[in-house]
Amino acid sequence: MEFWDAYDDQRRLIPNARLVRGEPIPKGMNHLVIHAWFINPEGKLLIQRRAFDRPLAPGLWFCTGGSALQGEDTRAACVRETQEEMGFTPDMSRAVMPVSLKGRDYFTDVFMIPTDIPLSALRLQTAEVADAKWATLEEIDHLLKEGKFWHVRYHDMLIQFVHEQYGL
Repeated sequence: MEFWDAYDDQRRLIPNARLVRGEPIPKGMNHLVIHAWFINPEGKLLIQRRAFDRPLAPGLWFCTGGSALQGEDTRAACVRETQEEMGFTPDMSRAVMPVSLKGRDYFTDVFMIPTDIPLSALRLQTAEVADAKWATLEEIDHLLKEGKFWHVRYHDMLIQFVHEQYGL
């Protein structure tokens, strides 16, 4: 059983409240979610294909992501999720958070993390991740248009950020 901290709609921790993964989230409560985008020196993003039996977005390509566990902030959740799903430890001292968004019952912190890890060094968690690859923004757009990439509402902001920050 996985537990999450509960936050109000202003992202203030609700003392003595906890949420349980898979159970309905009460109105006015939220949990924390991370999306980790890794960018290499060539300007490619590390994406992963979700396992085909996952309940959410099976078989679609996306970034590393997940929910913060009880007691974790989103930076710690980013490290844990990356270690679990991809098998490496991200250098959070290089991470920037270009966007943080409020969803229906969650807050999503999006991290952009420079790294140059080779695919051969990844240790994929096969229960959640079917494959991984480095992809250009154009390749990601192509996958998105084909319905093979999980669309997020900040997609255009992400592309703009990559262009502005990394000159791509």
